[in-house]
Amino acid sequence: MISKRLKRYFINRKISTALKADRSGDSLAPLKTIGVLVNSKEFDRSEAFLSLIDTLEILNKDLKIITFVKEEKSVPAFQQNYFTAKDVTWKGVIKKPEIVEFVNRSYDVFIGYYSQGDQHLDLLSAQINAPIKIGLKGVDERIFDLLFKIQPQDYAVFESELKKYLTILNQNR
Repeated sequence: MISKRLKRYFINRKISTALKADRSGDSLAPLKTIGVLVNSKEFDRSEAFLSLIDTLEILNKDLKIITFVKEEKSVPAFQQNYFTAKDVTWKGVIKKPEIVEFVNRSYDVFIGYYSQGDQHLDLLSAQINAPIKIGLKGVDERIFDLLFKIQPQDYAVFESELKKYLTILNQNR
């Protein structure tokens, strides 16, 4: 009980620290790299994001997808890019190397594809380095620059709206 409170406290502190970091130096560059964080509880078809490669005309290697899974037991055997609450220490430090690499990489666009707030998802989203952070309505609005008011199950709508907004942003550079 106390350890959960301590973990919650430290994670909230890390989120606040990450949000205070100066992002003014981030400039809009041509769209090349995209990072996606998905909550498997809300959207279990993370492979649907592979269609962004064709839609946004990016290379396969430039799309990185990480899935948050509540319990490790529910992870399919073939899935590698996932993390659980156990991959974050009680001090809010990420200990899984694949997730640390994902967080430390710079992206042109970051997508937080979840609508139910979760500290672990918010922690990763706040620490990501990207000039544009896109999320879904219902999450911590301090983290994201653009929020879509759609349900996670409406992926086709999300993809078409994403393309529309990114096209507008690319024209205004």
